[in-house]
Amino acid sequence: MQEITSIQLLKDAGVVPSDDVLTDVMGKKLFAIYKNVHLLLSEMEVAGEWQYYKDQKAWLFKIQHKNKTVAWLSLWEGYMQVTFYFTAKTGPAVLQLPINGEIKNAFQLSKPVGKLIPLVLEVYSNKQLANLGKIMEYKLTIL
Repeated sequence: MQEITSIQLLKDAGVVPSDDVLTDVMGKKLFAIYKNVHLLLSEMEVAGEWQYYKDQKAWLFKIQHKNKTVAWLSLWEGYMQVTFYFTAKTGPAVLQLPINGEIKNAFQLSKPVGKLIPLVLEVYSNKQLANLGKIMEYKLTIL
C-alpha cells in the first residue's frame, strides 16, 4: 500500500462536484481512475449520486442498487475511499472473498459503528478495481 495523507476533499457545500471540479480537485490521473470506477458501477448496474452531508461536512458519492445503499465514496488527497458496511452476520464471508489480504486484515481490525462493521477500501490505482468489484459483487448478493 502507498503512503496516504488524510486530507478529505470536497468540503465546500457550495461547490457541486461536476466533472470539471473533480478533475481540478483530483488531478487527471485519479480522475481517470474515478471514471473507471463509474464504468465498473455501470457494468454492475449500480448507480450513485453526489450529495453534501452536513454531518460529514463533505460531498459523498452514495452508491445504490434499487434504492439500497451499497457503499459510500469520498475523495481524499491522492485517493478515493470506498466504504462498505456489513453486519456481524454478513461480515465473516468478506474474509472468504478473493481479495487482497491487507483488506481482509484491516476489516478484521475495524471497530464497529453501531451494529455495522466498516470495510474501507482506498483506491489510488486501477489495480484496486478488481478488489472493489469483488466486494461490490458480494454486497449486492446480501442486499
